[in-house]
This record gives sequence, structure tokens and C-alpha cells, in this order.
Amino acid sequence: MVGNALISVYNKSGLNVLATGFVKHHIDLIGSLNTAKAVRDLGFEITNASDYTGFPVILDGRVETIHPKIHAGILGDWSDPGQRKWMEANKVRPFDFVVVNIHPLQDTTKHDAKDQKRSMDMIEISDITLMYTAAIGAMRYQTVVPVTSPVQYDNLILELDRHGAIRPETRRSLAKTALDTVVQYDLAMKEYLSQSIR
Repeated sequence: MVGNALISVYNKSGLNVLATGFVKHHIDLIGSLNTAKAVRDLGFEITNASDYTGFPVILDGRVETIHPKIHAGILGDWSDPGQRKWMEANKVRPFDFVVVNIHPLQDTTKHDAKDQKRSMDMIEISDITLMYTAAIGAMRYQTVVPVTSPVQYDNLILELDRHGAIRPETRRSLAKTALDTVVQYDLAMKEYLSQSIR
């Protein structure tokens, strides 16, 4: 398999397993600033997301992966001639994998309930958007694979080793897990915000 993987993770455990498997299958790596550094420190080549998009990291990374070149690469329909022409003209890469996990908002709001600034700072925008986009892309065009936890890495790479690709049923299962994660995160945020404005 030849392709592209976007990686932006808060929990960086298991990155060696993931990167090793991706490189073995000739999958190019693109990562958010901190994730790219962690992958590079493990000895793997990876492109910073900001270098890929041509737009610098701003606002402490809050919008680093919120960019048309990233989201078009997840949501674009490469079988549509018009979309394909636009994406190729704008040097958009199709993403086969989006690996993303998020800040533990529930833990932060539980242990720092009175520290509203810290809790608000932990509310995720960029990566939760990425997770939702990847789940929708997986269900709409059956191309991208959303990966939302290090516990999924071993089976993901094993499936690549056995089949050379990710099976449709695995893609659907991972998309459901991604959507479930988004929903639980949004519910935790709603609960916290509801309590904080009483």
C-alpha cells in the first residue's frame, strides 16, 4: 500500500509501532508540530503539517490542522473528476489514515474544576474537528481510516500486513468509535460549561 497518514496525538504512546508499520507499507507521514517532533525523535521521517499546508502554526496550535489542504484531503472524492482536478491543482494529498486522539477534558474538568482558565484551555478544537471529519470521510467515501487510540495500532498494522489494506468492516468500526469519542467529548464539554455558568 502507498498512501498518506496524518498524525496528531495527545497520547503519544505506541508511536514507534505505528510509524514502523506505516513506513513498512510506504505510507508517508504528516504530523502536527509536537507529534512530528515525537515521531522524528524515534528516527522516522515526517513532514510538519504547517510545511504541508504552507501556513504557520498559530494560536498555540489551536488551528494547526484546520486547513483546506488537510480537510479536503480527508473529505475529497477522488473519483469525482471536478474535485480531483481541483485537489491536484492545489497539491492536496489524499489521506488514507487520520490518527488523532485528544486532550483528556473529562480528567481536567474533574481535577481542576475551579480552574476555569485551564479547563477552557483544554477544550479541544483542532483535533476534535479532525476526528469528526475523518469519521465522516470514512463513511462517505470509504477511503480514510480514522484511528483514535493507541490500543488500535497493533490490530491496524496487523491488518495491513495480512491484507495490504484496511477492510471495509474495520473502517466502519473505527469510524463509529471516532464518532462515539466525539459525542462523549462534546457531552463532557456541555456538562462542564453548563456547571461553570451557573
